[in-house]
Amino acid sequence: MERRKNMKKKVAMLLVTAMAVSAMMGVLAGAEEAGPVEISGMAMEYNTAPSKTGKYWTNIEEALNVDYTVDWINSDNYYEKLSLNILSDSLPDIVECTDITNAVVQNAIEEGYFWDLTDFLGDFSEYPNLASTNADAWNYAKVNGSIYLVPKTRGNLDCCIVIRQDLLDKLGLESPKTIEEFGNVMKQMVDSGFVDVGFVPFASTVYYFGGAFGVFDLQEDENGGLIQEKLTDAYADLIEWYSQMYADGVIPSVYTLIGTSQQEEYFTTGVSGALFKNAWHRYDLNENLKNQYSEDASASLVPYLEGTAGTAGYWDLGYFGGLLISKNVSEEKVPEILKFLDACCAQENYNLVNYGVEGYHWNYDEDGNVVSTDAGNEEVTNSCMQAFICATNEWAKVDSKAATKEYNEETREIMSVLYDFGADKLMDWWKVLQSQTWSETWTEYKDDFEAMETKAVSGQITIDEFKDYQASLREMPEFQQAFQEFAEHHASF
Repeated sequence: MERRKNMKKKVAMLLVTAMAVSAMMGVLAGAEEAGPVEISGMAMEYNTAPSKTGKYWTNIEEALNVDYTVDWINSDNYYEKLSLNILSDSLPDIVECTDITNAVVQNAIEEGYFWDLTDFLGDFSEYPNLASTNADAWNYAKVNGSIYLVPKTRGNLDCCIVIRQDLLDKLGLESPKTIEEFGNVMKQMVDSGFVDVGFVPFASTVYYFGGAFGVFDLQEDENGGLIQEKLTDAYADLIEWYSQMYADGVIPSVYTLIGTSQQEEYFTTGVSGALFKNAWHRYDLNENLKNQYSEDASASLVPYLEGTAGTAGYWDLGYFGGLLISKNVSEEKVPEILKFLDACCAQENYNLVNYGVEGYHWNYDEDGNVVSTDAGNEEVTNSCMQAFICATNEWAKVDSKAATKEYNEETREIMSVLYDFGADKLMDWWKVLQSQTWSETWTEYKDDFEAMETKAVSGQITIDEFKDYQASLREMPEFQQAFQEFAEHHASF
């Protein structure tokens, strides 16, 4: 009798085990048969976007098991388009964001258009590749203490001034080391007739030249708030310098009409003598200069400039923007998208995401360096990475995938001097500090401010009049409240 009972128990256990195995096999089979996760996105187009049917895109989709459709928006009009998509409630699943402090983004987060990812990510145990990226980036990118942005992490070295070395040689000039020398060099290039303009300023240029005038030094108001950089006397000093460049013909009279995508064309066709660009572009700019303008033309890098109140240089925060997940995505789908982004950050996928398919888009040279093929240079453009994130690479914005090892090592050496200054001298806190009041209020005054800024640069109003305008804004209760919020946010670091 006891034996029969034991036999029944064994049979029951075998049945349970069989059922469990069967269920597991069904899960595995379902996983194997499951189609790719369909994801829609919106990203910036800086140059020709990759084709969805091309070898680069199709291989990424296969490797990461996604069907990823991206709406590519010209970088000059991106935030305008983003604002329209928000207003029409037509956001895709994933939205690129280059600046978490952008007013459009801040307001959209506050109004609930994007997922708070804090609880989804938890301790990052489910997303080990995301966990291995730059920890500072996750901290700097928070909004109200929460994670909304999956940051595109990288090293701290990125942008600098690219200048026409051949013109420096023709004029018998050394590469500029100070902000004053840079202005003089630009003026001599223009006065000599070698170029029509020195350079074309745009928003990001502030992050370079601003440090020379103390723009990045945090300034308190009488109540202990932190005055936003655009409303400081240091910023007015920067504008005064720009106005001198304008008066000297270094800055084109139509500079406000020239988009970021046109500045490279100005440089490579011999119209301008310098531009603000990622260091890795030096190789491409050299090649384009020779092909589009003159075989004798060449470009070199100016990593920093000493100024009257600090150092002009670009110290990256360890990330540049990132990806937001829209609330149009169901709660159940958010982890699937995070798994996709985690896979993007896997070390084994780094070359695929950044360079494309080995043997087609790139090969290893004898020193083990990635060398792009013609197909890689054509298909894997600067736009590609806007729709993805990847593992952290110290030299991601310094090395050119089209250049030789020796060329990249030279670029690294030039740029490495910035480590001597570091975040203490070159970091722009205003790429980090956030205030909801500022985001809501600044949208009302941004256009007027930029108009006054343009008038000051072009000489239509005096610098004193510009300073008076700044002062009138500083006295407004809304901005004083924003200054307090900036101070509170800064205290949290």
